[in-house]
Amino acid sequence: MEDVRVVTKLVPNGLAASSHNAVSRAKESGPLDAWRAVSRTRPVLERAELLQKQKDKAEVWRLSGRPRGDCVIAKRCRLVEADREELVYSSVLPRIGMATGQYLGRVDAGDGRTAWLFVKELLGVPYDAEEQLHRDLAAAWLSALHAAAREAPAVTELPDVGPPRYRPMLEDLVRTLAQASLNEELGRSDLEVIDQAASCCHEVLELWPRIERAVRRLPQTLVHGSFSRRNMVVIPTSGQPVLGVFDWGAAGCGVPARDLLKLVDPKIAGSVAIYWRRFPELAPSDQDLLVAVGRLVRAVEHMSWVAPGRHHPSVEEPMRRLAAHGAQLVAARDVLLRLV
Repeated sequence: MEDVRVVTKLVPNGLAASSHNAVSRAKESGPLDAWRAVSRTRPVLERAELLQKQKDKAEVWRLSGRPRGDCVIAKRCRLVEADREELVYSSVLPRIGMATGQYLGRVDAGDGRTAWLFVKELLGVPYDAEEQLHRDLAAAWLSALHAAAREAPAVTELPDVGPPRYRPMLEDLVRTLAQASLNEELGRSDLEVIDQAASCCHEVLELWPRIERAVRRLPQTLVHGSFSRRNMVVIPTSGQPVLGVFDWGAAGCGVPARDLLKLVDPKIAGSVAIYWRRFPELAPSDQDLLVAVGRLVRAVEHMSWVAPGRHHPSVEEPMRRLAAHGAQLVAARDVLLRLV
């Protein structure tokens, strides 16, 4: 886009618009060319609409034909993420009866780093946490996924997303906090937040072996990893509506703590009592342990994201977020001290 802006300063408006359109067409041809490489006898798709693109994130397109009928979602992502999603779509979900989106194939992007994945678009209404039906569907779907995937062999081929994944992240966070405490631009209140967060991180690290031993008795299953409103729709049917969930790029194998915590988040507000029905063997203390571990790993993850922000000239927002996530870490630590 920077090249286009330079051109607009040097050429007449008509030529600048032509150059911009050429760049847009070139970008749109990427997913369309990739689709042609895998579609073969499938319907010809001629239009590409960019739905999502963020720096260092996947880009997502909607591909459609004329007249517009069923659409295809094209996602370009890192190879490791593509491997993960392909395994879930092709080898896990169909075998446990949880497939809602039709997987249509994959092709490498040719850069040695990324690949294109294609799935049929799920048509439905956006998830609304204010709707009781939506909340019940979310809890029932997540419970069914975690219960059914416990026996799916392919799940063990996914990366471990349990507590062992987060320990290196926590250790790196401790080092980052120690470095941030040397920043002379921070005020006394900022340094207090950092000191409190660092102290809690050290305590959690000492507690970590006990946490890992405790979760071994909990269910090991398929974890979605990004169970959120933006990755789900409610699909109307002739009977009961069903929940459609997509974007498995963060999926893995482990205790379902991270997914479960999303379920109790106000943005989803799922009916947790419905979730536990498929896990009658779990005592209330085990249920509390799952939620606490979910709160712990989310706090560690989010604190790791905002920690580098303290080196930015404007530290107010990163420090506010660090304090909020630090409070969640303290709450999780207090529960885990009692349970493990």
